[in-house]
Amino acid sequence: MRRKISTFMGLVGILGLTLCGIGHAATVTVNLGSTAGIDVYGPFTTDPAGTPPSATAGAATVQSPLPGWPTAPTNSYLGSAVWITNPTLPHNNTSTEYSLFEDGFVPPCTASKAVGTLYTSANNSEVVYLNEAAIGLGGNAPNLGTISFTPVQGMNTLGFDVTTDGVTTANPVGLIYNAVLNYTVPNVIWRPPLYTGRKVLKNGSTLPIKFQLKTDTGTILKTPQEINVTITGPTGEIVGFSYGRGLGFARGNGQYIAVFHSKNYSLLAGVNYAINVVDSCSGTVLGTLSFQVNQPPGSHGNHGRHAKKL
Repeated sequence: MRRKISTFMGLVGILGLTLCGIGHAATVTVNLGSTAGIDVYGPFTTDPAGTPPSATAGAATVQSPLPGWPTAPTNSYLGSAVWITNPTLPHNNTSTEYSLFEDGFVPPCTASKAVGTLYTSANNSEVVYLNEAAIGLGGNAPNLGTISFTPVQGMNTLGFDVTTDGVTTANPVGLIYNAVLNYTVPNVIWRPPLYTGRKVLKNGSTLPIKFQLKTDTGTILKTPQEINVTITGPTGEIVGFSYGRGLGFARGNGQYIAVFHSKNYSLLAGVNYAINVVDSCSGTVLGTLSFQVNQPPGSHGNHGRHAKKL
């Protein structure tokens, strides 16, 4: 399949940053139906059986749902997840043609318990594939088919092998679908000197970033996960850390550590910055801790003297 996508204690005594942190909820639901990035191959006179040919795919023509098409999974059309190519079979043609629609998605590398439910219908009929393995029959419009599936880590490709029957009038190829993906991601547990309450950091000092990842059952993960840590500001990323590149990991207690030297960056007082723990596969933010620098380097104002120390 050729699919594009439709993660030290240091100088604690002089730290003085305003910190406010949150962690992600453990259970995530994602609706995958989208017009962006879907490919269509064909039409073919023989069944491609879920495997695209060597030819380059083209984007499907998005049109309104056919009258009487099913709803998936609620009582409104999936207007953002309907693909209908222009009619290909000419008038008075009773032959059969095949088209292959493809869409891809990447669950977080840190995800567990990932399961999906696919709601789909096609004109005239379809076989659904996940990573080139058939997983079930979709609905024949206006009937809706429901298929359960289990994604793999990394890129997943949904293939919709749609058969169009020749009729006495021009017959378009049609597909409607929504894939609902459910999974859990770990919570970020910030470790001292980081807390979720308000704290203060003196600009120019060093901030140890320590945290653990905890599953929804309360277990600390003691093997390194595919994550990154980024420091971001109003204009984007300031610095990033990855495992083996500035981000350390202790297998004994599952603790990660990175060290942010604020003196190396031009941070501005009163501006919101954030520490982010990010899944490196999907870009999902697992946890974030916001902060402000209250005192510029070299200043001796009251912010530094009266700030609560970490």
